[in-house]
Amino acid sequence: MIILASSSRAWWRRIASLAPAGSFFLHLDYREVHYAKVLLDAIFGRDSFMNEIIWAYDYGARATKKWPAKHDNILWYAKDPSRYTFRYDDIDRIPYMAPGLVTPGKAARGKTPTDTWWHTIVSPTGKEKTGYPTQKPLAILERIVRVHSNPGDHLLDFFAGSGTLGEAAVRNGRSAVLIDNNPEALAVMAARLAFAAPEFHGVTPGAKSSLRSESSDTYHRRSSGRAACPSPRGRFRPTPVDSSSRSRSAPSDRSSRRPT
Repeated sequence: MIILASSSRAWWRRIASLAPAGSFFLHLDYREVHYAKVLLDAIFGRDSFMNEIIWAYDYGARATKKWPAKHDNILWYAKDPSRYTFRYDDIDRIPYMAPGLVTPGKAARGKTPTDTWWHTIVSPTGKEKTGYPTQKPLAILERIVRVHSNPGDHLLDFFAGSGTLGEAAVRNGRSAVLIDNNPEALAVMAARLAFAAPEFHGVTPGAKSSLRSESSDTYHRRSSGRAACPSPRGRFRPTPVDSSSRSRSAPSDRSSRRPT
């Protein structure tokens, strides 16, 4: 299982849901990530810290009195540092920055990324854009999904936003549970993931203006047979689709924009 979380006072309470061989990813910016790492070290243990991934981009105005901040931070923790998923052969390859310095075979094959991932933000005019203000690039989430989970695994995002993790999951043969209490986010996810025939819990899908939460605090997952999960948040789990029906877009080793 993978759990993805964004900044919230309550997110750490959800870590009990992480499977014994699971991984936890926390995406923050440079202003908060150091405080979060100290807290996560206390929760998981310092040995469970695996990587700090830097998502670097290049877009927007340049500061004139300090170095422009053009990156986000993604902390990766393994619940058990001796037992976790890392599918090296499924890592997408990126071009060499100086292909003339390596053999033609290596240049054609490309290289695996380091812990610094250069990738543009979601294009303001591209097909991927949903209009949700904090939408993350699909290719960034697909890299995490493909490498850190196995086909058929269940992924969880308690702050799902535009639903990028859900799309990355279903297009790569995984299942996902997406949770958000923002009606705008739920409306965006309902439209974005309609192709996957998601199952809704605690929310009535529909137009943004009519989207509403159900009054009950308890919702059952019909397909899984699990116990009811009390929560006021809206949830839906997309159904995996055949990933062969869509070409996988690998993150680029270049960037030109910053996140919105």
